[in-house]
Amino acid sequence: TTVQGISIASFGTSGATSLIQMNPMAIEEVDISTGSNNAELHAGGVRVNYVLKSGGNQFKGVVFGAYAPGAWQSNNLDADLIAHGLATPNKIKQLWDINPAFGGPVAHDKLWFYLAARYNVSADYVAGIFPNKNLNNPKSWQYAPDTSQRAVNEMTQPDTQSRVTWQASPRNRIGFMHYNASYCFC
Repeated sequence: TTVQGISIASFGTSGATSLIQMNPMAIEEVDISTGSNNAELHAGGVRVNYVLKSGGNQFKGVVFGAYAPGAWQSNNLDADLIAHGLATPNKIKQLWDINPAFGGPVAHDKLWFYLAARYNVSADYVAGIFPNKNLNNPKSWQYAPDTSQRAVNEMTQPDTQSRVTWQASPRNRIGFMHYNASYCFC
C-alpha cells in the first residue's frame, strides 16, 4: 500500500500490507495494480496507491455520514441454533461514521490546503458471550455468565488529515501531509 507512491507498509505485517485505513474524504483517486511491481516495492502482487486531494482555487467542502441502528438488523436465531446452545445472536450496538472535509486556496494558483476528519464507530453485541458475574471476586475462580449483560466488541477510529500543496514552479508541485489515525478495539 502506498500514498502518493510512498510505501506505508508495516513491518508488523511482514512489510506486505498497511494497517492504516485511509480517510475516504481525503482521497482523490485509488490506483490498483496487479502482477509484478517495479523496483520501488519489495514484492509483487496487488498494489494500492492512494492519491490525495490537495485543495484548489475555490473553497469546497463535503460531509459524509452513515448510520445503522440495531433495529434495522435481521435476526436469524432459530430453534436449531438455540438447541445447539446459542442463547443470543450478534446484534448491532452502534454503527456510525461522520466524515467532513474542506479545502481551498491559501494563495491563488500557488498554495492550497485540504483538511479531512473522520470518526467511525462499530460496536456489536457478541453472540452467546456474556461477562463474568465473578469478575474481581477473589473467592470465586469459576466463570458464571451474567445474562443480564452482553459482551461487546467495539472499534472506534478517529482520524484527522491535513495537506498543504505548493506550486513551486510550472512543472513542480510539492505536497506536505500530516495524518493522525488511531484505533481502539475496546
